Amino acid sequence: MKLFIGTNYTYKGDHQVPQFYIVDINELFDVRLLHASNKGNRMMQWGFAWDRDTLYSAHRRKGVVECDNKANIKAEYEVEKFEGSEANPTVDPIHIGAMFAAPHQRLKVGRKIYIADSGHNEVVVFDIDTKELVARKAFEGCVWVNTLNYIDGYLYIVAHNMGQPSALIKTDLDLNVIETIENIGYAAHNVWSMDGDLWTCDSSRGYLSSIDGTQEIDVGEFPRGVAMNEDYLIVGITQQRNSITTYPGRRSTPFENGISNGGLAVINRRTLEVEKFIDLQDLLGHNIVNVFEVRLMDERDLAAHLDDDNTPFSLDLLHE
Repeated sequence: MKLFIGTNYTYKGDHQVPQFYIVDINELFDVRLLHASNKGNRMMQWGFAWDRDTLYSAHRRKGVVECDNKANIKAEYEVEKFEGSEANPTVDPIHIGAMFAAPHQRLKVGRKIYIADSGHNEVVVFDIDTKELVARKAFEGCVWVNTLNYIDGYLYIVAHNMGQPSALIKTDLDLNVIETIENIGYAAHNVWSMDGDLWTCDSSRGYLSSIDGTQEIDVGEFPRGVAMNEDYLIVGITQQRNSITTYPGRRSTPFENGISNGGLAVINRRTLEVEKFIDLQDLLGHNIVNVFEVRLMDERDLAAHLDDDNTPFSLDLLHE
């Protein structure tokens, strides 16, 4: 299977460099590097929304960005800047006046791109045809919305909530709230449907958990970024220090030199057990700090919405 992995890593002390990679994993879980992006490419570490011809991303200063399928910028569209609102009072002043602030996951549904504008605590909707924002919405009591998915006719939005229990917001495509599910974990990321149940990454606790709380998979670390086919879940594992105790429930595992290795956990869908941890350090030449996004590229990713006319992740870098 071929995977897109959006990451950053530490370079020269504490400087973190964003970068994405394309890797190929065979049936023995041996990994081969196919492509490494230019270092410092901040648009790509959280991935893209995409269709057959275009990749859609977002950037603090560039606005909504269209790229070709080799990740070269084709067009940039300035959008309305965030100037604050009484309905959304918790935004850091440093993010006022920016088009986006730490934009996270992007999702294409029909002719619209939905963007988790995390630093502004909002979901932003961009119309592909008119090249304009058509909606910008914050959700009461929810901060740092980070990931989203379109499942069975509804938009599901994960709110991290920064030290408080995370929430899952269910809306229609016009962002009208239908239901808010509280206490889905701490520092939660991602939402997907598996075997009839909704799941999320209860990232702080180191588990994948069903939203109804009846099932969980222990991955031992900070999971974020999920891809899935018929046989496996592939989950990004972010590097953690054993001294971090920011969130309730976080386990303090004795890592070598106080730091864990980031990489990928491969989980068998039939047993719901981790079958393999893939440490990417030897392959990439450095340790991974954060894994932000994981996407299948050569087959349909069952953890991500794709419109019926879409192909699998269409970044055309598989053979370079």
